[in-house]
Amino acid sequence: LIYDANTKTRSTAVDAEFTHEDAYTGGSALRLSGEPTAKGSDVVLYRAKLNVSGGNAKANVALKSGVNGTNASNLYVILKKFNDDTWMEFPVGNLNGPTWEEKEIALSGINSGDIIEYIGFRVKGTYEGNYNMLIGKLALTDDCAVKTPAPIDAESIIVEVKEETTQSLSVKLNWAVNATGYNSDNAKYGLIYNDEVNIDHFQLMYKNGENGKVSEIGRTSTWSAYLGNIMFETATDDPYIGIRSVSVDGKTYSPVEWIHIGRGNASELPAFNNDPYCESTLNYNAEGADIAIEVRYIEQFKTTGAVEDINYTADAPQADGTQYAMCDQTLKVNQGQEVELFFKAADLDDGLKFCLGKAYIDLDGSKSHEPATETIFELGTVKQGTPEFQTTGVTQKFTIPADAKPGESRLRLVFSDAWFAHPGPCGFTAKGFTLDIPVEIIGNNPSREPAPDMHDQGEADEPEGLNNNPDGVENVWKDSESVISTMWPTTTEGTIYFNNVEKAWIYTTDGQLVKYVPNNPSSTDISDITPAIYVVKMQKGNIVRSQKLIKK
Repeated sequence: LIYDANTKTRSTAVDAEFTHEDAYTGGSALRLSGEPTAKGSDVVLYRAKLNVSGGNAKANVALKSGVNGTNASNLYVILKKFNDDTWMEFPVGNLNGPTWEEKEIALSGINSGDIIEYIGFRVKGTYEGNYNMLIGKLALTDDCAVKTPAPIDAESIIVEVKEETTQSLSVKLNWAVNATGYNSDNAKYGLIYNDEVNIDHFQLMYKNGENGKVSEIGRTSTWSAYLGNIMFETATDDPYIGIRSVSVDGKTYSPVEWIHIGRGNASELPAFNNDPYCESTLNYNAEGADIAIEVRYIEQFKTTGAVEDINYTADAPQADGTQYAMCDQTLKVNQGQEVELFFKAADLDDGLKFCLGKAYIDLDGSKSHEPATETIFELGTVKQGTPEFQTTGVTQKFTIPADAKPGESRLRLVFSDAWFAHPGPCGFTAKGFTLDIPVEIIGNNPSREPAPDMHDQGEADEPEGLNNNPDGVENVWKDSESVISTMWPTTTEGTIYFNNVEKAWIYTTDGQLVKYVPNNPSSTDISDITPAIYVVKMQKGNIVRSQKLIKK
């Protein structure tokens, strides 16, 4: 709701929207934009019944103007007490530069026992240029009694390494809390609710080395989390993952429990996929995926009319089973140039003729393909075959826009089964195939602007309450096993051997448990298991790792 200040009249001077262009915490921020007036505009954000339990009420606001030097925020926090129709106004004050800045504002007149019903912002006063303020945090606090959250049960933490490359790590975490001393009706049954133990949410931390700088990399209210693609700066980075609980008072924390994760042997790890474009690969769980791997692929893709044409050919499906291929030639085109392309799929039973085909090209240098503006063609019919994909092949013409951004680009051809929804330029295809063509766009025309970069920028401050905190919360080092669990041979008929393993589980690729191996095994016989591909999970201390097993 946006009103003229202190009225119920709709205001058009200021607009409010959430944006992903920048963020203080998380992935979005509130943008206030427009032309402030001397009277002001009220942006009403929340209606609640917040009980003020202590004195010294304060508001904390994180905001960013993007303006260099000292600049007026023209922003006020506004509050209404319960059953009181008068807005209370609290100025945020000036900003000191273009970057994120956190302001603490005393809420004079808000006292213990008050109930806050409405919360918002007021934008008012003269402002030169277009007003464009990002707000990344709004917190109301007082000196209410501290509510200590239940700590993490250190022995319960399990960190499962889901993916590891030479430059990255992805893990899944599970944990429990130590509810000793708290009243929980169902604790004896293993059922504990967060609010019963003063927990609002959990914070996930990362540091490089035991004494490294701490970064918050995740939050959750559940007792598990997935942390994907934790990026390493060097080959010698030493990862630690930490978990702590955050109180319902929003300012008290449990000790951080740290788990050290040993790095795998770099010579045996896959290289990190540094391709800036999103992945488009086969969904192995789709019915018929095994057939698609054998018969669905592009055998020719060529162009004519470009500065430098390409002629991609293949006489067999992708050996790695991903159903993704990257052409080793680069298509070079001028801005405004018309190009003709031809493609033909392998003419095999149950081939790509039963797919929908779509082609995309990156025209703004954003390293992405926007379906609404960067689609070259869409071919095929839903729930029908298109025989010409395999018999005669298909010819299409397209023109590179005159304002296409010069430089490296990518043309992507995505096929996906016509009996399922097409995934677009990213994600899993259903029994499909994806071909990428490197492109170089040449020209001097003024080019279109790329979409804003939504990636995190800069280096975040360390989270609050780690060291020398008045609440007495200290950084806790948990000594845990970090050796690497391994299994060999990975292809066998009879026995597999273990190293650094306390217990292991053997699963089918669809998640069915086949065998459990406890008691620090050194080996186990798998001769009675059906020949197939399996996943072997191995635990040592708090760390779980997996390897692929091929039973012959």
